[in-house]
Formats: sequence, structure tokens, C-alpha cells
Amino acid sequence: MIPPPALALFGYALAGPFDLFRMGVTYCVGGYDRVGYVVNSACGAPSVVRQHSEWHDHVFVTDGKRCWHCFDEVDDTCENAFLLDYPQFRPVDPFGRECQDHAAADELWAHVVDGRAATPPPPPPATLRPVVDPVASGPHAAGDTISVRAAVRDDAGDVFPVAGGSFRLRAEDGTTTTVRGTRRADGTVVADLVLPASSKLSVEFVPDAPTVGANQVYQDAQGTPLQLVVDACRYRARIEAPPPGTALSSGTPAVVRVSLYDKENAVPATGATSPALRVSVVVAGGEPTSLPVSPGLEAIFTPPPAAAPAEARLSASGEAGGYPVCPAGEVGVYYSDLGIAFDASSLPTRCYVGLRCAGVATILRPGEPGARARVDALLADPAVEVVFSDNGKELYRGPARADDRYALSVTHAATGTHSLVLEVYRGGAALTRMPRHDVAVREPLVLSVVDHIDLGAREAGSAWHANCVNLDMSASQAAAEHRWEMWVDGLDGCTARVVLGRANAAGRPESLSLSERVTVDAFDPDQPYFPICLHPASCAADVSSGGAALHLVPLTPEFAAQARAIPLRWTVTGLPWYRCHGWWLFPTLATGTLVALFLGVVRPARFPAGAAIRVASNEANLRRAQGILLRGCAGGRPRLFRDAQLGVHGSGDVSGSTRGAPVCLRATRDRGVVLEGPGPLDIFDAASRKWRPVEDLHAGHSPSPRAVYRAGGTCFKVDPE
Repeated sequence: MIPPPALALFGYALAGPFDLFRMGVTYCVGGYDRVGYVVNSACGAPSVVRQHSEWHDHVFVTDGKRCWHCFDEVDDTCENAFLLDYPQFRPVDPFGRECQDHAAADELWAHVVDGRAATPPPPPPATLRPVVDPVASGPHAAGDTISVRAAVRDDAGDVFPVAGGSFRLRAEDGTTTTVRGTRRADGTVVADLVLPASSKLSVEFVPDAPTVGANQVYQDAQGTPLQLVVDACRYRARIEAPPPGTALSSGTPAVVRVSLYDKENAVPATGATSPALRVSVVVAGGEPTSLPVSPGLEAIFTPPPAAAPAEARLSASGEAGGYPVCPAGEVGVYYSDLGIAFDASSLPTRCYVGLRCAGVATILRPGEPGARARVDALLADPAVEVVFSDNGKELYRGPARADDRYALSVTHAATGTHSLVLEVYRGGAALTRMPRHDVAVREPLVLSVVDHIDLGAREAGSAWHANCVNLDMSASQAAAEHRWEMWVDGLDGCTARVVLGRANAAGRPESLSLSERVTVDAFDPDQPYFPICLHPASCAADVSSGGAALHLVPLTPEFAAQARAIPLRWTVTGLPWYRCHGWWLFPTLATGTLVALFLGVVRPARFPAGAAIRVASNEANLRRAQGILLRGCAGGRPRLFRDAQLGVHGSGDVSGSTRGAPVCLRATRDRGVVLEGPGPLDIFDAASRKWRPVEDLHAGHSPSPRAVYRAGGTCFKVDPE
């Protein structure tokens, strides 16, 4: 008898690559685009996915020229059919250097359904828009934290994966707050928002720029805002029942009990009269609906039909005693036609080759007695089996466990995507199943970096972005898939600082000080390095201390032991005093010089406009002598830093030359004109009819208009005005 594997090989050889109907082979090989670690694939397009009941990305392959993305129906067909038929292809890490060149996301290489080539219909032009999923509008209280979810969706509402995004809260006064969201495995982005004090508030989703295909158009960078009402709430409405995570049965009314608490949600409210409340229900991402709350603070929620388990989020709000009542958070419950739901929150979303991949999937039974009795009887039926499978490989098959917990504990030998499915069968027919939970199996982190970083000899005052050394991560395995924490210690006594360089949203360089702990998201595998830069002090010389070290710690718990402390070295040469202080000293000196020159021009005193002097050889001739304006004399104007002055010489000459002159006339700001000089200078005393010496010539004598002076053989009178 020929063994089954040999028959399979023989069948493939006879059938050829695209005539595999007898083997039931289904796969798709197509191009892809990626932004960071978000991958959009041709085989993941809605027009392809709609042709398959089970579909997941299985492996990336290359023909040595370009890389492609292979999907199959939760089995190993990509490997045991496609790679067998096309030996020129081999599996490859899509984020490694081999896949820098890959086919575009709108290019299909092969699409095989049940052994025959399948060509999907050309998709209609798709418009992609950011959408914030609805939440209960409120009122909410300022300071409350609400969870919001958003995504980029096409016209059919399908999620177009993006690398991430931010939520922008816009208050009524126009002020905005931006909160970075967290990307989930399903391509949506979630965030917890703390509401500011504003009567009206809008929430916008701003996604990271997606890479779109040729048949797609991305519109409206902010999307339609989500409107919220914020008020000063006196009370809180808390959903007491059903508890979070409860399973409900479609069509079976469930009692929703509400309690009123004080505004801090700490103690039951007292004095809350005439409560008029409503329960807001957001079902499976639809618009919120309201349920009336009775005077006994109860509402009735009847879950709608749902063949597969769906989620509803419940919250209560309204008013009591004329005061607003805000919700005390949301309660998430599940519902389905059978009343069975599933909890996959304890299952991992990422595992690593060679490491244990563990988690638990749980069946949730309804709490309502009638529905619970029906589900208990169903799961106790001997014809009912529970199957827990990983890529079609059964991890468990048998009767329902008493604790409803089904464990995953495997160690994978290769990378790929593993789809976990928990199903309930009766008589071989599937009754219900857990939404498929995908686990990405990746290569484990193997950190390989240099044993030290030498930042070299730098000059004090140089720009930080000119003093960088790249910490190369390319020799490490799978390093780009992890988040990191970095900081530098051992800088005691150092004047220089170490920073992490990066480009901001505008593409300009900016730095993060590594004196504090810095969290770094997964970096782009096309640029596998961290720029470590030195920011020298302005003037001082510096040298690294012996204990200076860069700490590089992976934040993935499985690889925390691979943390590194990388010694740092550098030398900074100081600047000469003129280069160090020249930036302020030289401009200051230049400014001071200009100010001094200005003052040297405007500060010297000028002779009064009417000041004049009469000069004669004797006293009798002074009566006939003509007055000479001091400003009109040669040299009678002020000079730089020198008041206007004139010399009165013994020959009777009055000029700007003061050398040898016994008396000088000098302009002053306060007294107009003064006489000074070596002398001698006499003044005629009219009372005694005699000449007497001027005693205060050395200090500056203020002349009298009627006084007659004699210097040597020259007599003169000064009119200071």
C-alpha cells in the first residue's frame, strides 16, 4: 500500500500547479505594503477575503527577487502545496533585509481555490476614511476617563490597518489635547481619554498616514468628530447587574440594575429624588440606543439575534433631583442566540519560536437562570463536543470542561500566524465558535550590539545633531519588533549630556535627553539603528567618566534578561575665551563703542548762541571794540569728547588753539561759558579803580557781562549770553 504522503506527492505531480481540484488546495500569493510592522496585503483585500470562510496570513515567501505574502484557510497549504509546487520559492522573514523589495499590495501572483485558479472580481474604487466608533454621548463629568476606539475603514466598514494614530480632543473654546492611541491586532486604535472641563467636546481620530493601493483613495485626515457632552455631575449611575463579561441569550430579556452614587462614585447617593435615568446600549459598534429606567432603577435589555457572540456596552446616565447624573464607567456583556460567549483575553497575541506559548480560552455561560439551565443542558449533552484548535490542529476535543477553561501550551518551531478557534459541536455540526484569535509567531529576540560606544573627540558648543553615532541594531535578530527603554547613568561630574536623536513630525531633528528613562517604540526595520548623540556644554572641556553607560532594555518580558549596559566614551575640547565668550563679548564691545561715539558727539557742550567776546589793547578801546560771537570763531565748535573752547592769547588773538594762551573760554552745560587756564588773569575793580587777580581761574571762573579782564597785554569783556 502506498503511504498517504506519497499519494499526495504523486497527485501534485500529475495535477500541475493550478489544476489541484482533487487535492482541495486553496491559497493566495500576493504583494504587500507595510508601514513599520503594519502589513496590507493583496490577499487580505476584502474582495479576496469574501471568497473564503476561513482565511489568514500564513507565511511570507521569496523567489530571490521579490517577496510575497501567502494566505491560506487556517491550514498549512502555503507550505505543503504552494512551496511544493514552486520550489523556486522559500519562506522568508518579511522584515529582514531580504524583503526590502516586495511586490505591491494590489498585485496578485496566484489565487487558487479548491485546486483551480480563481480571479477575484475587480474591486470597486474604495474610499478610506478615519472613523471613531460611537460611545455613549453622556453627560460625562470633567476628569472622567472614557475608552474610545477608531479605525480607518472603507465604504463597506472593513478595517484598513494603519500603523497607529492619535485622538484629538477639541474643547468648546478651541483648545485641543492630543492623546496617542494604541494599535490593536485587528487594526483598530484605542485610547483612554481624560475629559477636560468643557460643556461640549469633540473627539477626532488622526491616523498615521496609510499606504493605499492604486484603487483606493484616502480622504479626510481627521474624520467625523465624535460629539460628547460634559457637565458638572452631582451623581453617578453605576451598572450593578449584569456584571462585566456576562453572557446573555438573544431574545431573552435581561434585567439591568442601576445604583446611584455620589459624584466621586464612592458611596451610595442620598437625597437623589425623582431619578430620570436611561441605559445607553452600544451594540456591536452600532449607534447608541437608550433603554428607560424604572423608578426601581431597573431596565430591560433584550439582546438582538446573533449567530456568533457579539458585544454590547452598557452605561447609565440622566438626572436626579434636577441635577445631572453621569455614568460610572461602562460594562461590557456578550450575547448570542445560544447564550454562549467566549473570553479570549488570556490568550497571547504574539509568541516566539522556541519559547512556550501559553494562554487560556474560556467559555462563558449566561447568568439568567432560564438561559443558564438551557446552556448547561446543552453542554452536558453527550453529543456535544468542544474543539480547541490551532491552525486546524486540535489541542482539545471532548466534552465541555467543568471549569469551561481550555488551555494553550505549545512551543512553535517556525514563524507564522496561528489561528486559535474554540468551537462547540453537536453531532458533527458546529453550533457556535469563538471569533478567530490570531497569534503571530515571531523569531525570538537575539540582541547583538557593540560592547562600547565611542562618541569621539568633540568641540565644546557644537550642535548635538553633529555629534551622533548610530547604535546599530541590524546584527540583532527581530530587534525592530520590540519596544525599548533607554537611559544613561554614570554622568556625575560630566558637563556634556547624552541624547537620543530623532526626527519630529515635520522632519526636523529633535533630541530626547537620556538623563531620564526614555521609551522608544518599535523602530523602522529599514533604519535599524538608534542615533546616540552628545550635547557638549557651551565652553567647558569634558571627558566621559569611567561609569558612563547607555542602558538598553527590551520591554518584552520574555527578553528582559537581554538588557545591556553599553559603556560610553567621549572627549570634549574647551573653547578659547574669545570663542567661548565672543558671542556676547564682541557684540557688547561693539555696542559700547557705538554708544560711546554717540555720546562723544552729542555730550560735549556748545557755546550759547549769543555768547560773544570784545577784545582790545586797553580798557578805553573796549568801548569801541566790536563783539565777536564765540561760535563764529575758528575752532569754536565742540570736538569728539571735548567741549567747545577758545584760547585768548596775549596778542589779542581769539582762536581754537589753546596752546600758550593764558586764558581759555570753555563751554559748559550748566554755566554757559567759563574762564580757565594758567593765567595770569586780572579783573578791573570799578570801586577801587584797580586791577586785582582772579582767584578762581583754576576752578573755572564764570565771567560777568560788565567785568573787564586783562590777560597779558590784552583786555577783553565776555557776554555769556
